[in-house]
Amino acid sequence: MSGISVVPGTTASDAGQPGLPVASGRETVREVWRLSHGYRLRLAATEVLGIVSTGVDLVVSVAIGSLVDHVRAGTASLATVLTTTVVMTLSAVLGAAGTALTIVLATRVYHSLVAALREQFVGRAMTLPQHLVERAGTGDLISRSSDDVTAVADAAPAVIPVLTVTAFTILVSLGGLAALEWPYAVAFAVVLPVYALAVRWYLRVGLGVYRAERTAMSARAQQIHESQRGYATVLGFGLGEQRHRAVMTDSWRVATRSLRARTVLSMLNARLNLGECLSLAAVLVVGFVLIDHGASTVGGATTAMLLVLRLLGPVNQLLLVIDTLQSALASLSRMIGAATIPLSPPGAGPRAPPSTSTRSRSVTARGHGYSTTSPSPSRPVSTWPSSACPGRARPRSPESSPAPTCPRQGGWPAPAVPR
Repeated sequence: MSGISVVPGTTASDAGQPGLPVASGRETVREVWRLSHGYRLRLAATEVLGIVSTGVDLVVSVAIGSLVDHVRAGTASLATVLTTTVVMTLSAVLGAAGTALTIVLATRVYHSLVAALREQFVGRAMTLPQHLVERAGTGDLISRSSDDVTAVADAAPAVIPVLTVTAFTILVSLGGLAALEWPYAVAFAVVLPVYALAVRWYLRVGLGVYRAERTAMSARAQQIHESQRGYATVLGFGLGEQRHRAVMTDSWRVATRSLRARTVLSMLNARLNLGECLSLAAVLVVGFVLIDHGASTVGGATTAMLLVLRLLGPVNQLLLVIDTLQSALASLSRMIGAATIPLSPPGAGPRAPPSTSTRSRSVTARGHGYSTTSPSPSRPVSTWPSSACPGRARPRSPESSPAPTCPRQGGWPAPAVPR
């Protein structure tokens, strides 16, 4: 499956119209890294807080596994149950509070970066050369300043909480599985390529699909904007039906691109379900083998299963909102592509001033007069350029045959004036 590819310097690929540039992946990362210059310390503090909060939250799984072992050993009492309950409650409360604070800090940094990028984008859009905007189409610029900005800003509530929790949960859960019994971590790690392949496939296909969707939105915005701006012209020339068909065609293209994106997301869900089934089955089989050989306890296997389930939840949520993330990344690359347009093309020197020199052109002198042999005005004579005297015309009567030579001085005699 392949979407419509959009390369830098093109936008409406269906129409073949050159548009504003689209930043590549490396250019996008480089520009975001530059924008985060004043927020890197805050980002580091957010990462530390997220790891600690996730570690505290996973204590619940360890407490439940410990309680299972006490029950099987017959050493469980009311105090053991109360202690486990208190530990689980404190772990859940502190973990939730730390995760919430992590999400708030990450969201603030995200919106700060988006605000800086939006300011840079708007400032650059105001100084774009008129010929570049007209060549790309005003709809492309309008779509980037409206649809793309909205997509990047609206991605924060859906993406940041899941992305933050998932990243830290994966790190802490894998560490916990390895600390519990290393075969559990190996069993889960064996299934990770299934998720990796699913994500790789989606990133390869999804980015083109979402860029094609954004490109179709730009083309639709162009058609609507032109129809509204040229309303009087459309009515005057009777182009209403033609413009209506153009808008409907581009709107249908947007609908088909959006449907294509939803289809790709459904195919991703099937791959995620396969990965989840394989991971749970692998941990169960490893737990059965370890318990059978006395290398692990039932409580340890229970803790491992709870850690895997705790891990699969955020991973699935992340992959389910990855369509929003892909859409935001596609919009982000379009915004950065327009915001980083150089003021002048690289390597382009100053334009040469228009030439003020005049070209010499040969002018043929034509005239009209009356012959000196006949004063009658009914006998006009014509004139022709003289080769012996360039630029001067000589009267010639219709009856005269040879062309006399150019006089040295005095010029040609004046034509006779009829009385």
